[in-house]
Amino acid sequence: MQLFSLLPIILLGWTALFGVAYAVNGLSRLFHGIARLLRTAFPDAYGYQHA
Repeated sequence: MQLFSLLPIILLGWTALFGVAYAVNGLSRLFHGIARLLRTAFPDAYGYQHA
């Protein structure tokens, strides 16, 4: 019966873990998108050469 009392805690922990991972992934994608926009708008400031 000990397992059944731990089950909600484990599920909650996994849900929180996946939620944090999803949020971090979304934020990193957002920052990459912003950085890509900045690179295309100001290529000289970032030292990128556009062919």
